[in-house]
Amino acid sequence: MATFAAELRRYMDGRGVGVRKLGQAAGLDHSVIAKVLRGDRVPSMAFAAATIEALELPKAQARRLLLLAVAEHLPEERREWLRGLVK
Repeated sequence: MATFAAELRRYMDGRGVGVRKLGQAAGLDHSVIAKVLRGDRVPSMAFAAATIEALELPKAQARRLLLLAVAEHLPEERREWLRGLVK
């Protein structure tokens, strides 16, 4: 099942954008991005919005990433349910 971190990494890789470059474009510290990608930090909605804007994601990908960010804040059983909706 998809996770926010896995999808963010996929979108970054698809655009040839590394952690530092995304940090600069999104106005975020690269260490925060690295923590989210490792699963050491849960992405906030502001974080998700900043990365979506910086990567210039199309609406469908932006919607998917936002839903996955929301899922990270839910109890485990709801998290899996929401992740299942964004297959």
